[in-house]
Order: sequence, then structure tokens, then C-alpha cells
Amino acid sequence: MTAQTHVTITRVLQAPIERVFAAWTDPALMARWFFPVPAWTAEVEHDLAVGGRYTIRMYTGEPEPTVMTGVYQSIERPTRLVFTWNSHAIVDTFVTIELRDLGGMTELTLTHERLVEAATRELTTSGWAGCLDSLERYLAAA
Repeated sequence: MTAQTHVTITRVLQAPIERVFAAWTDPALMARWFFPVPAWTAEVEHDLAVGGRYTIRMYTGEPEPTVMTGVYQSIERPTRLVFTWNSHAIVDTFVTIELRDLGGMTELTLTHERLVEAATRELTTSGWAGCLDSLERYLAAA
């Protein structure tokens, strides 16, 4: 039996698919929600193209931001994004965002692959859950 090396989270968001896709692909919008703790802030830069790079800086109150970087592998507007994910603790992993139109609402499935250590999967699950909570708050307020 193969050990699990991924995290998958599914949420139904109260927003149309185009709006959810924009929240994942517009740096100004991403900066409004892409952090797991409400008191944190983010700065996002990217080149939204296959092969384009992105950088996310999360400001946590510590002297230095937490930085995530990666490269877009696939962009299928408005249903799918695939990108590599690298941070201080996680290197050479893949994230897939799949969106399904539910007629004014959107089902989002996030899969983060190549997470070998159980502790890393737990931390990653918590981090993504917090980010998706922030996304839900952003969508409700905007």
C-alpha cells in the first residue's frame, strides 16, 4: 500500500466561478485573502501564464515575511490552475485548484501533492484551510 502524499480540501463557495477564478489569478485580489490567519496580510506578484512565476509574501508580524514561490504549469480559465509550490519548509510540490460551476456558487477542490512527511501534510492542511476561510470571508464581503 502506498502512503498518502497529498492533501485534498473541497469547499462550496457562495460566488460565481468567474469571481472565484479571478480571486485566484488577480494579484490585487489575492492579496486581500491569501493568508491563513485574519490578522496577517499578503503581497502577491505573478506572471499569469504557463511557465510564469509567482511570489506570495505573507506578513505574519515577524520581522521577515513567509515567502512562497512557484511556476504556473496549467491555466484553464475558469476551471483549473496547476502550479508548483515552494516555501521554507516545502519544496517542489504541486497544487491543483479545480473549480466547478454550481449555478451561482462554485465547488473548489484544492489538491496539494508531493507532501511526504505526515507533519508537513498536517501543517499544510491547516494552512490551506485557513486560506480558504479567508477566501470565503473575502467573497462574502466583496
